[in-house]
Amino acid sequence: MIPMPKTKFLAEVFVEKWKNEIIRFAQKLKKEEKEEFYSWLYYYTGFLMKFFIQKYNKEKTKHTAPFWFRKILRKFPASVSRIGRALDHCNFTDKAVIGEPYDLRFEDICAAVSFCLRHNLRLDISGTSPYFPGHTFKVVFTQDSRAKKNKKLLEMV
Repeated sequence: MIPMPKTKFLAEVFVEKWKNEIIRFAQKLKKEEKEEFYSWLYYYTGFLMKFFIQKYNKEKTKHTAPFWFRKILRKFPASVSRIGRALDHCNFTDKAVIGEPYDLRFEDICAAVSFCLRHNLRLDISGTSPYFPGHTFKVVFTQDSRAKKNKKLLEMV
């Protein structure tokens, strides 16, 4: 068995104690209050995680879109507007355009895939989002040299 790092062990001990205190507190509440309490606790746990992620996140975001994305914006503004929901809470790195939406409909995902195919981009979707953990997810658009191969894969589906 691989030994657990000390910091991970300490975090688990802390979370276990925190969980037990929350349960102890919730037992004193009426049923309706308990449901509302857990609902708010879920929300504020995401808020707390957002604080920690922003404090220690090593990924540096910028306020300016990468050149390749600005070029698409200038040439095809309507194309970009169709993927607007995927770009909710948008930020940028040198190589990526990152949206962190709360939800996307089927039509939004299809629009994002179509946008990527049209502009030779890669689309990655991750359940981990620093914007609001547990509430949002991450949608990442990057340039992709394999995009033509991806078009052929899509035709096979």
